[in-house]
Amino acid sequence: MIKKLTLFILPIALFAAVSGDEDYFYANHPYGTIIYAKSAENEAARAARTWQKIQGAYDKDFGFKLRGPTLGLLGFQNQIANAFATTTPFLEMAFYGGGATEIDYFGASDWTLTLLVHEGAHLYQLSGASDFPVWLESAFGHNYMPVIAGVVPFWTYPNELLPTLFMEGNAVFNESRMTGGGRLFGGRHKALFLALLKSGRLDARRLINDHRDFPYLEEKYIVGGFFQAWLASRYGAEKTNHFFAEHGQRWINPLLLNKSLQRHYGASYQELIGQFLSHYKDEANAFKEQTGKKIAETKIYAPIGGDDKALYVYSSDAETKARIIRLDRQTRQVTEIDGHFLNGRPFFGAFGYVTSSFQYTAADRVETGLFDKNRNPIEKFNGEIAQDFKTNARLYLKTDASFSKAILYENDRRIAPVASNARYGANGEIYSVRAQDDKRVFYKDETPLFAISAQAVLCDILPQGGVLFAAPTRYGNGLFLWQKERLLRLGEADNVVDARFIGGEDFLVVGVTGEGYEARVTKFTASLEKPIKPQTVAVEAPIIMIEASAAADTNLLIVAKPYGELRNISLSSIYPRVGYDSDDGFTGGIDAYFSDPLGFNSLTISGSGGKEENGYASAIYDNRRHLLFWGGGVYGEGGKENYERDFGASVYAGYLISKSASDQTTITARQNFDQNDKHNAPIIASLEYDYALSHPYAYKPAYSARVALHGRTSGREDRKEQAFKAEIKGGVRLFWQTYLDAGVSYAKSNEDWIVAQKRPPYPIDPIDYALQNLPNGYRADRAIDYYGEIGAKIDAPIYGLTLPLGLHSIAPIARYERLELGEKRFLVEEQTYALQAELQLAHSVDFWIEGGVVHNNRAKDDRFYIVLKSQL
Repeated sequence: MIKKLTLFILPIALFAAVSGDEDYFYANHPYGTIIYAKSAENEAARAARTWQKIQGAYDKDFGFKLRGPTLGLLGFQNQIANAFATTTPFLEMAFYGGGATEIDYFGASDWTLTLLVHEGAHLYQLSGASDFPVWLESAFGHNYMPVIAGVVPFWTYPNELLPTLFMEGNAVFNESRMTGGGRLFGGRHKALFLALLKSGRLDARRLINDHRDFPYLEEKYIVGGFFQAWLASRYGAEKTNHFFAEHGQRWINPLLLNKSLQRHYGASYQELIGQFLSHYKDEANAFKEQTGKKIAETKIYAPIGGDDKALYVYSSDAETKARIIRLDRQTRQVTEIDGHFLNGRPFFGAFGYVTSSFQYTAADRVETGLFDKNRNPIEKFNGEIAQDFKTNARLYLKTDASFSKAILYENDRRIAPVASNARYGANGEIYSVRAQDDKRVFYKDETPLFAISAQAVLCDILPQGGVLFAAPTRYGNGLFLWQKERLLRLGEADNVVDARFIGGEDFLVVGVTGEGYEARVTKFTASLEKPIKPQTVAVEAPIIMIEASAAADTNLLIVAKPYGELRNISLSSIYPRVGYDSDDGFTGGIDAYFSDPLGFNSLTISGSGGKEENGYASAIYDNRRHLLFWGGGVYGEGGKENYERDFGASVYAGYLISKSASDQTTITARQNFDQNDKHNAPIIASLEYDYALSHPYAYKPAYSARVALHGRTSGREDRKEQAFKAEIKGGVRLFWQTYLDAGVSYAKSNEDWIVAQKRPPYPIDPIDYALQNLPNGYRADRAIDYYGEIGAKIDAPIYGLTLPLGLHSIAPIARYERLELGEKRFLVEEQTYALQAELQLAHSVDFWIEGGVVHNNRAKDDRFYIVLKSQL
């Protein structure tokens, strides 16, 4: 018999900025609201004006007008190359000023423009809906899940369930079409596409699902971008973008992708993908890969690093390790330097082996810089994107000067905006690439050398002054050399991503294949051939351009006001929900969620009820704007299953003491107040240290640790309770994807204030203990708890094509917990044997389901359970 079934999902606050980030301002203008950090003030005016132009073009392309977007430009305490568009808590987009870290990946001459076009496309995609979803939004707010759960769900944003291939592919397509640049004009990305196609790894089933193998989600962006461009070449750009208005009518069942495609294009998904892949089949057959001696391979790419003695290649399998491969220039000896390096260009010097990357350097900032093998920052280089080094000098891109265009510096001297990596020549000359109109111009110091009409990646400078670079070919990306006024192509490979000259006749080349990236040592023959500008996206001229100066736009920010999270909070969404209980029958409830646009603070008001007046109501407020975070809530319960808590409240405050790439330390204090006299307004304080060294696609951290101290005292005069608890836990990957977790804790109180009970439906305080299958509650003056868990992930990729359910992996798990209570050590033992499955809903929404059996020596019967988890 079903005891209880409740269908509801609560929204989660989206924290866009680091805690303690700089001051923000907001201004209303004719095209929406713009929120910006003080350090991005100049960019804010340009972005607002440019967004007006993008809206004008997108209104026509997508076939409808956008409903009230918010732009957010986040400050330089978030130095990452990323952005997002979202419907929750509001329809908005936000982006960070760290695009210079990926200067050669995006091929963009203006980061702000690229992000506005890309993320703006997502806002239109998500908003493409018929009249009824628009009404749902006006009535219930910005809900990313059905607003009425039950037999018939009603979706406010049905396009959120479109496959990633369509969403990200369309944004990449518009990114290149609108700006005349971007990824579809980069040979590196076409090389990835053709390498995958030639290796036989692309088909309709794989492309519609977000999978767990190379090239991970990048495939949906790149192959999806080429797919959308192919659709546009057949049906026109407007019809391609209009598809999102067509599918937005599926507000009851957004999974009917084929029906939408049939109505819009007159063909099914399988037919369109088949025709698209066939269109590129001949090019894939002509695509050539680099040959030579392979010295390294990696699933995650980073540029080659080097100095006079050696070259360095970043190598990672994305799951278990990240290391540096060293190639000696003289002996050609290959050495592996083990570590847990962050992804980025490797260097070696007085600071040891490091990579140029970005990560937390303090609790209140994420910065670019150099990080060692344990992911610790080298403080001297914080805020810099390292390019090259020589005695007493360094070349770098200065992040806080590079919101839109990457600005090159040597030491403290500003050089110029650049469009690729920069390198020192043999005599200390500075070689760079600069964007001028639709060309890339190569410079030696301030002297232009030559120009090409295509994207280019500066790879190396030969001892005689030759310029080695990668640029587009007909079938991908090739290696070129400019030397003595001549432009030569080296070799015939179309999969070149990066290269360096080793010495003699040898070169080190990194190429992309269908399985990953390979670094090979090879020799070249040269031929007279020039790079080409790909015609994947047919545009005569960029549709959108940002003016060189923002002076005329500053009036947009005259009425700007300081952004305060409290005064900017407003209703975001309302979630009705229904459920069924075998005792109470049907139950109902509602959740109202309030937030500010940047997600600094939130308020959730919930209520539910059913037969027998078994109800619950709560209001919970949370503020994470600063390193000092705080909040609280009130709740009330009624009916026969109220766990003796009729009414209560709690307040809390905490402080983020430190945070880095792998660990953080936090102190918190909480006080609970309950109406019932059996609960005694305890004050609980905790000091917690958590460490986790993870790799991007690993099942569990390679190493993890947790140390925590908790104290509790009663707020009542007649109950002089003093209790504390110390716990330590650690985890390690043993081999492959097998892990072991273990921990121990000790709790002590002056009387029998340590509680052990069956896990209740609400969180318990950290000093007490909760087990899965404990039939009775126990009290004691002390407790010792031992915990162990072993499990292993087994990849089992099974994906549906029309069925919107897939399987990534399974994981058998065994857990053991031993709890000794009181001076006489009353023993409670519990063993759990479970199986976890990582599933995928609607081709892109991942979740875990765990089922198992729990045996407890104090329980008469074993307990069987099934639970859903959004994360491990």
